[in-house]
Amino acid sequence: MFLHHLRTVTIVVAWCHEFRHVFLLVKLLLEKGRMLEKIVINAQRGNDMVCPQKELLRMAQKFRSLPRISPSAVVTFSVL
Repeated sequence: MFLHHLRTVTIVVAWCHEFRHVFLLVKLLLEKGRMLEKIVINAQRGNDMVCPQKELLRMAQKFRSLPRISPSAVVTFSVL
């Protein structure tokens, strides 16, 4: 399975309502990615991104608290 060989994954989120789907993807990657080192989640805060700062912070904490199979896996979250 290809998930076992991934090392770095970057996900760009353009809409606030996409976080539910991104969360499920990140959860799967962390559960199955034995070689995973880093997941980068970039939330694009443009005119269309109507996600309050408080919600972004809550999501970042939720992403970071997910269990992972790779002890070296790090999840970073940034707002662009």
